[in-house]
Amino acid sequence: MFENCELEYLIKRGADVINSCETHEQLYVAIEYSILISHRIDNQIIKLQYESMATTLIYLRGHELDFHVNNEKSDIQQQLDYYKPHIIFGHMLFAEKLTDTLGNDLPREELHYVIVKAKKKWGSKVIMQEGDAKNDPRYPYPVNSLVDLCLVNSRRYEHFSNVYQVPCIHWPYFALNQETLSTGDNLFRHKVIFAGNVSARGKSHLHAGRSEFIGRLSKQVDIKIFPDDNVGNTRFCSADLAVSCNAVLGIQHGLHVDGYVDTRPFQYCGAGGLYFHSNCFGINQFFKPDYHYVPYDHMDADSFMAQYNRYMVDDREGANKIRAQAFEYTQKHHTAKHRIKMALDALEGKELQKIYLEDIDGKDM
Repeated sequence: MFENCELEYLIKRGADVINSCETHEQLYVAIEYSILISHRIDNQIIKLQYESMATTLIYLRGHELDFHVNNEKSDIQQQLDYYKPHIIFGHMLFAEKLTDTLGNDLPREELHYVIVKAKKKWGSKVIMQEGDAKNDPRYPYPVNSLVDLCLVNSRRYEHFSNVYQVPCIHWPYFALNQETLSTGDNLFRHKVIFAGNVSARGKSHLHAGRSEFIGRLSKQVDIKIFPDDNVGNTRFCSADLAVSCNAVLGIQHGLHVDGYVDTRPFQYCGAGGLYFHSNCFGINQFFKPDYHYVPYDHMDADSFMAQYNRYMVDDREGANKIRAQAFEYTQKHHTAKHRIKMALDALEGKELQKIYLEDIDGKDM
């Protein structure tokens, strides 16, 4: 894997090359550059993600050069015309305020018109993801004229189906595909790491209490918070981060939503991290406490420290065992590859992969 988030550097360098293009010939050179860069990436999934991002950057840069682009169309329309997709994955398709990838305001009705045209012209199927913690859709109306399938990150999917009038499935987050553990990176060698927003939030906010809890906990153990001044979003550094620190901190939010859990359990268990999380149903429907992850009482600093000392002081062997079990299990059942197959199977009406621990435990661990 990459040291010091080399991937972010590669992407930035690729973007710099693309943005420096002034002619079509230079743009073609930039395409070749992006392909060469991708060959330095030994993780196949990350390689494909980089190539996709590089291609998108090249294509959007072409917007300014009139490169396969009609300037009267939105950039989303341009991309749909270019790729002619069989399947469109979407998120926040019904948000009231939208912008396209160039930062331009995009009226919701315009986006819907563009997607409907794609459905009629190429027979595209639209899959919409509802990933945040909520009991009810924010858009409380049928969406069956636009959406073919909805992926809901909770056990409220049947309720969403009744409102949206389209098939909905429980579709939690996932780990990046990873065949072997990273060797780590000194950038992430800390006692405890939390990756996420720690700004103070009001009592009604979904993340209320998070920053206060981390503040209390930091008085008992050193906690490194990302992003910082040197490292931005660490999503592509998960493999390095997970194995380099003693513990990755997770904090459950959305306790009021049946079955909701955020991306971190999959992200870090699936990368071999010793992952600490609030002991609750949200995570326990997928992972076994003290087997795949380390549980602690929700937002209780003393409970966290008791578990931390248990595994970091008294039972390092047990900690390493949890890491190995979490990595093997998550990669076997909860990766991006599994989730995409699940979405496609649902679209085609096929039997879906088992996702709950109770359906997997003892059968195919």
